[in-house]
Amino acid sequence: MINDLFSFERLSSKSIEDLNLLFKSSGKKAGLNELKKKYNTIVFGAEYVGYIAYCNNSKKPAAFYGVLPISASYNNQVILIAQSADTITHPDFRKKGLFVALAKKTYSLCSEIGITVLFGIPNKYSFNGFINHLGWSHNGNFIEHTKKIKTLPISYFVSRFNGSRWPYSIMLKLWVKIFASYNQNDWGEKETQRSFYIPKTLPYKSYKSSPLHFEIKIHGVCFLISFNRFLRIGCIDVKNGDLKKALKKLQLLAFLCGCHKIVYVVHEKQINKEIEMSLGGFQRSQGLPLIQKKIDPEMINEDLLLIEYFDFDVY
Repeated sequence: MINDLFSFERLSSKSIEDLNLLFKSSGKKAGLNELKKKYNTIVFGAEYVGYIAYCNNSKKPAAFYGVLPISASYNNQVILIAQSADTITHPDFRKKGLFVALAKKTYSLCSEIGITVLFGIPNKYSFNGFINHLGWSHNGNFIEHTKKIKTLPISYFVSRFNGSRWPYSIMLKLWVKIFASYNQNDWGEKETQRSFYIPKTLPYKSYKSSPLHFEIKIHGVCFLISFNRFLRIGCIDVKNGDLKKALKKLQLLAFLCGCHKIVYVVHEKQINKEIEMSLGGFQRSQGLPLIQKKIDPEMINEDLLLIEYFDFDVY
């Protein structure tokens, strides 16, 4: 029945404009260039992994489901995994089974191109659909640490008006240069203790880069940070640094850059006690769930994939 009403086409460089139309019609914020960069993941071995459903009568895009391929390390071997990213249905075509139909087509495509595992960080609206209808497993929740900063929320307003990003990024570079040192950290030493994780390689950091992202060092502590809506701490590598002093300086940086809060997210099963103790002034709350799905059940067991805030597609 659904095939009589809709046709399904794999996402491509040509149809990315239709995906942009779906974003606009659903009230989701994303620019065309941002979507092009997001789904251009060929550096990891596959790109445009997802499907758009088109209404057979109107020929308009009706819904989309896509995943983002990424290289991961599993027991010292490089494998291809993917993050479940965008699920969008046009308001005129909701409750017609498109989410499940598109997801199943995408999972078949994942199997064909060698993606072994999927992970996702769904919101409360899509969580039940993944668990009850698509065979995903719930692998615990993230813990969100938040520190409110009394300042003008410039970063939040910049995120709502893309035209202001460029001048804002100039200001960010100035303050970061004053309060921190730019850093190209070797995160490998931090990651060798893990069996299943996403390495912070140069190609990966380049793919994730934006004018609002910085890799810095403060008091010997390495941070991956983002000024997208607020100050997000994507990853921390303490090494021999002083994290408490570094976090105090980061709060001053947030104040001067107009970030009304600082947020650090970590999975509940991967909490670092040293970092947790240094976050004493942060409010702790339960965040989003982590879900996983095996595409190749013989390739991998039930090991928990380490996901950091930097790995979120919304970071």
